Amino acid sequence: MDVDRLIGWNLARIRAERDLSQDDAADLIENMDQPLISKIENGSRTINVITLYRIGLGLDINPGDLYSTMGAPNDIVGDLNVVHRPSRRRRRRQ
Repeated sequence: MDVDRLIGWNLARIRAERDLSQDDAADLIENMDQPLISKIENGSRTINVITLYRIGLGLDINPGDLYSTMGAPNDIVGDLNVVHRPSRRRRRRQ
């Protein structure tokens, strides 16, 4: 899973649901401008926790919403839905 692309996809989705341009969203988010929004949305910018928090405050969302995989394209989510079970094999005693 490409986390940077997932965050960007969700940011673009939330912005579109609210009918906000990148400029409008940048105005709502502290220390954010349109070029940075664009870089985040296309997955070319990794954001830190503080930026994640600022996006949450500015758009009035839970920052965790940016990690949602609901509806995300398979090329972003990848094999996330594959369940990995631990092996039941025991080690041999020596």
